[in-house]
Amino acid sequence: MQFPTGLQGLFNATSHEADTQVVTSKGWEFDLVYNPMRNWTMKFDADNDRAVYSGVYPNVQKYLAARLPVWTAATDPVLGSFWNTISAGNVGNDGGASPSTWLAGTVDASGLDLEIAQQGHNSPDLSKYHFNYLTNYQFVTGKLKGFGIGTALRYETPSEIGYLAGPPNATAGGAILSYNAFAPLWGKEVVHQDAWISYKMKLPFLDNRILMTIQLNCRDIWSQGYLLDVQDNPDGTAQAFRIVPPRQWFLQTTFDF
Repeated sequence: MQFPTGLQGLFNATSHEADTQVVTSKGWEFDLVYNPMRNWTMKFDADNDRAVYSGVYPNVQKYLAARLPVWTAATDPVLGSFWNTISAGNVGNDGGASPSTWLAGTVDASGLDLEIAQQGHNSPDLSKYHFNYLTNYQFVTGKLKGFGIGTALRYETPSEIGYLAGPPNATAGGAILSYNAFAPLWGKEVVHQDAWISYKMKLPFLDNRILMTIQLNCRDIWSQGYLLDVQDNPDGTAQAFRIVPPRQWFLQTTFDF
């Protein structure tokens, strides 16, 4: 089998494989604060995020390139080619699959192909743009003096959540063994809105120097609770979801001295 020096350590579990990848992140952020009145505040921010993978598992790729000629050429007088022989005499460890099938299914399809396909492309599950707006108005006169109301709006553009399948591989019986990194699958845009109402008052302690604020918050006021598709299979069907909870209510109290 022409084992490289040190490979036996993997079988003996005295050593383990590992590799590296490089992620380069770039972007910008814009913040704008505007207060039409002393008791009315606004804030808007936007950002652009881009993370690109490069140098994904270079040593694993070199190892596979060096070993494939050995694996595909290995033969047995009875079984013939090990590469395409069912189990190749190793039923207990691989469940009856040939080495070629095991590499394509257990190694490549389980994540290696996807990681390699991302080289030079944007990181998936990362929205390119985020926008946030927040405003709060505090009543300082009249019957509503001490009360405050506010809302916040959060928006994310769709992110890449997978890739379509690549072309069939003729050497693998027409099986699809790769991803088309130039045909990404896109998720949905995400919109959330929060709202709150508050009341401020001075406590009759320490010469009225203690200011108490009671605030009732509602997070994601329009949500009924749902599953958000965050990862797709190469055929476009959903593979993984994130639970988006229904609207949540919580009460908070703060004291300023």
